[in-house]
Amino acid sequence: MHLIPTDPRLRYIAAGGFAAGVNWLVRFPLSLFMPFGFAVALATVIGMVIGFFTYKHFVFDRTDRAIWLQVRDFIGVNIVGAAATVIVAVAIRDIPQWPADWMIIIDPTAHATGIALAAFVNYFGHRYITFSRAPPASVLDSKAPESADPSGLLNDHT
Repeated sequence: MHLIPTDPRLRYIAAGGFAAGVNWLVRFPLSLFMPFGFAVALATVIGMVIGFFTYKHFVFDRTDRAIWLQVRDFIGVNIVGAAATVIVAVAIRDIPQWPADWMIIIDPTAHATGIALAAFVNYFGHRYITFSRAPPASVLDSKAPESADPSGLLNDHT
């Protein structure tokens, strides 16, 4: 029996689910000694580190991109996802109509909702930027005029 699915989307769900689970669970002990927003942010960073290694080794096809580019882009994509996680979690938690005795349910639900939203953002960012086979457009070699005009029409030397 093969335990790792062949479909990269399923591998992403499994690896991301594991990283998100660690992210979500770690927030509980962190909340014992820091404010909710900071606990969510630190838990998100811990989940990001786990996510990088699981995505790199189990989800996305091998890339020839330099590791520093992968780490840089992973951080960039995850900054967007982390911001979404924290903003959504805090916004849901701080809805003034929540009864005070519901906070035991609201805190974990708000955090999980933020993580779920970030999962969509991160999947596409990591697929098309972090672990892409080709470098992102921003790092393509633009020095060679032929690369800018594959048809050769602009480079007529006659």
